[in-house]
Amino acid sequence: MSESHSTKKKLSKEGFKKLMGVYAYLLPYKFQVALSIVLLFVSTGVFFLLINFIKQIIDSKDVSRINEIAIIMAAITAVQGVISYWRIILVTKFSERALADIRNALYNKMITLPVVFFERNRVGDLSSRINSDVTQLQEMMSWSLNEMLRQVVLLIGGVILILVTNAKLGLVMISTFPITIAIAFYLGRQVRKLSRQTQDAIAAANVVVEETFQGIQIVKAFTGEWLETMRYKKHINESVDHALKVGRYRAGLATFIIMGVFGGIILMIW
Repeated sequence: MSESHSTKKKLSKEGFKKLMGVYAYLLPYKFQVALSIVLLFVSTGVFFLLINFIKQIIDSKDVSRINEIAIIMAAITAVQGVISYWRIILVTKFSERALADIRNALYNKMITLPVVFFERNRVGDLSSRINSDVTQLQEMMSWSLNEMLRQVVLLIGGVILILVTNAKLGLVMISTFPITIAIAFYLGRQVRKLSRQTQDAIAAANVVVEETFQGIQIVKAFTGEWLETMRYKKHINESVDHALKVGRYRAGLATFIIMGVFGGIILMIW
């Protein structure tokens, strides 16, 4: 019980500083980051512009006007495609370069540590941390942050659009946000916790591989192939179990969001 309490960490001021320290590696590419954010806002604005044109097509009874709007929408869609292309290129460039900088800094730090550090930590665990764990930062620095900004802009823009269209129905929909956010926050925390456990299980499996291959003569001498196979299989099965739990929570989160969105629309129509 005490172990579970000790491993459960909450976001503190120190933890937030460490998180900002990770994002500090994006500073050398701040121009590309800023440009990708600008393109994100422009892309979202174009999306709402397309929605407005779709509404005009539905309301219009003039065939010539509908044709004009369709041509305009085709041009806007082409612009949207170009913007999305360059935004993804920029995100890929600065995230990959920042990730390389983190790996270099981490390796430089580890290689300068005293020998006692390497005596207390297994080589397989360290190699897993410098490879697998650092890779997890890529999604956080690029797509997670990018998608979070995109969803926030879409949410704010959508709420404004609904309020302009029908203020009463918009307020009804806004009233459902606190419950939706609370449940989504809880499910998100569970996904994050299980994802960390999955990484730990994979790191343990990599340690088994490292130890087995380094001491392969000892393993062969004592016919320990079956034992080492069982050790490796145990950690892999643990990682699969954690990953399946993550999948269930993510599926539940996606289902809840879809039901919440369409439920709000149905409530507004009703």
